[in-house]
Amino acid sequence: MTAVSHATATAAKIHGQQRSIEDLLVVQETAFMNIIASVRRGTQFTFNTIRESVDDAEIPTKQRAGLMRKACAAGLLEPVLLMVMGQRIHAKVPSTGATANGAHVAVYRRTGYRPGVFL
Repeated sequence: MTAVSHATATAAKIHGQQRSIEDLLVVQETAFMNIIASVRRGTQFTFNTIRESVDDAEIPTKQRAGLMRKACAAGLLEPVLLMVMGQRIHAKVPSTGATANGAHVAVYRRTGYRPGVFL
């Protein structure tokens, strides 16, 4: 197996997330951004916090990470970062999803938003 640099792996991950939301319906994207906007500003939260609302909005699982990234780009939230061994890493907690199988979800802080971007 060939080793891949962290930068290359991250770029591939971002590209995949962007591609996953290309076929997302506008109504689903709007619903997701409204769910994010409903979280009180300054609150730290994870996908565990909003999972039920996202499920109710029928947003496909494969598109959720890309939407979180898009919400970050819009200024609706920011990742909570930790310093570990001199490296900044995204804080994570165990997922409460039914099919998580030991996976973890990232911690975010709800911020403001840029007027006119999504809401």
